[in-house]
Amino acid sequence: MRRRSGAKTPGREDAKKQVVYRARWIFSGTGYYRYDQGYTPEFKGRKRFKGQIIHPQHWPEKLDYQNKEVLIIGSGATAVTLLPAMADEARHVTMLQRTPTYIMPLPEVELLSKLLKPVLGKKLAFKITRQKNILRQRWFYLYCQKFPERARRFIKKENAKRLPPNYPVDEHFNPPYNPWDQRLCAVPDSDLFQVLGEGKASIVTDRIKTFTTKGVQLESGKELEADIIITATGLNLLPFGGIQIKVDGKRVKLPEHVAFKGMMLSGIPNLAFAVGYTTSSWTLKVGLLCEHFCRLLQHMERKGFRPFGASSVAEAETLLKKNVPKYAVIDLRLNDGNGLQIVSMISSNRSDSKIVMLTGYGNIPTAVAAVKEGACDYLAKPANADDIESALIAPYDSNPEPPVNPMSADRVKWEHILRVYELCNRNVSETARRLKMHRRTLQRILQKRSPK
Repeated sequence: MRRRSGAKTPGREDAKKQVVYRARWIFSGTGYYRYDQGYTPEFKGRKRFKGQIIHPQHWPEKLDYQNKEVLIIGSGATAVTLLPAMADEARHVTMLQRTPTYIMPLPEVELLSKLLKPVLGKKLAFKITRQKNILRQRWFYLYCQKFPERARRFIKKENAKRLPPNYPVDEHFNPPYNPWDQRLCAVPDSDLFQVLGEGKASIVTDRIKTFTTKGVQLESGKELEADIIITATGLNLLPFGGIQIKVDGKRVKLPEHVAFKGMMLSGIPNLAFAVGYTTSSWTLKVGLLCEHFCRLLQHMERKGFRPFGASSVAEAETLLKKNVPKYAVIDLRLNDGNGLQIVSMISSNRSDSKIVMLTGYGNIPTAVAAVKEGACDYLAKPANADDIESALIAPYDSNPEPPVNPMSADRVKWEHILRVYELCNRNVSETARRLKMHRRTLQRILQKRSPK
């Protein structure tokens, strides 16, 4: 993004001065957390505690925890990282968790990378090792989705191998959900299990009843004493770093939009963002996302596409006064009218335009109407980007090539059901009535994972 010519970077002296930047694309790398605020639940009796209460987001520069009892509240990535890191100097470290988390030991230094570096060099060895890790992570995620019980047993077995005999694995390392229903934590070189085995640290699975002067009283009646309590309970959410996103002067309400590949939002053209996790580590996920974004930009540059978007007939009408596109993809049903109105507007103002109608309500009468108004093709949802592009760039006197990897019939059916379900505001009874199916049948379909 280029700074406007003559504009100065705002500092303290002109912090209130408005500076305008213009760009074809905006990429947000702000994450989705509010980093100046850590999230801490309302703990009863918190003010009674006489020791230190610390949130990891506001870690004191010189925290003295040597030979002290440390209590960590939480079971996520921060908690499982702090526990082994503090265990060597503290008298004892206890991790208090409400619900266990799936934890997998991973080597801190990749053996494959060590073997390849002397032969192939650092850069190529890193590239091969990274690709191997991507494939391993992808395979393990799919395995967990297809065989959740097997995956659960495998993870529990790996944990038990690294813990002392008769350790209560079922109590502290057996979550009530399937693997990857929530994210999975990794520990380098089994450091968490090592300090647990040495007795330097321990895990307690229970709920907090109240804070006391000496520590925390649990619902089971047990009291955990501590000199320092660390609330590793996460961060407050703040999408886009608190930036107010507007499209054509109208403020964007994020819950009303659908995310595409975890990097773009429906109805907000030329805006991408980087968010980590889902089924990968933060660093790996953001790296993969940025690679995909760069490929998208390169693809659009090669094709000469410059996208514009409108979510209603009124927005489209305003947009067409400024610029009539050569290519257009138009939904049939819009908030304030019918997509056929937009087809007519475009075709009457530009004779060489190519228009594709895209809708989840595919039928012959609307297809004929769309072609009469000036559309060159008609695609029923779901249709991917390749299908749409093929339809747009195909010559008028020929049909586009059939898709190489079309969706299965089960997937198409499932997508259609899901779309009607969303249009009915997730009302199961109304959706079942419109689809002419039994309510219980619909509920069973919605509870299943999407077909391939």
